[in-house]
Amino acid sequence: MTYVKDIHITGDEIRVTIDLKAYCNRNHRKIVVIDTCKVEKILKDNNIQFGKCTQGATINNTRPQHCHGTWIFEKPTANHNHKNNNSRKKRSHKKLDKSEKNVILIEQNQE
Repeated sequence: MTYVKDIHITGDEIRVTIDLKAYCNRNHRKIVVIDTCKVEKILKDNNIQFGKCTQGATINNTRPQHCHGTWIFEKPTANHNHKNNNSRKKRSHKKLDKSEKNVILIEQNQE
């Protein structure tokens, strides 16, 4: 089971803290591994926009000291002045024939 303990949003960062219950074979609890990709999915499911991950972790529930972790994400910046420069790209045209003179090939019949 994944327990999101806290999603704390400050001025310029988003801090996510996750705690897991320790693995127990008697209770048929499965081994769980959580990395940055799964935390990003949790944020997307909660409709929280985020930027680049500045602090990441990988946690699992096999040992009690590995059952908690903190991830820090930047807040996304709004770039309204960003222009798409695809129209400015130069397309190079390569010549397929580099010869200067026109060449005429004559076929000869061999008998």
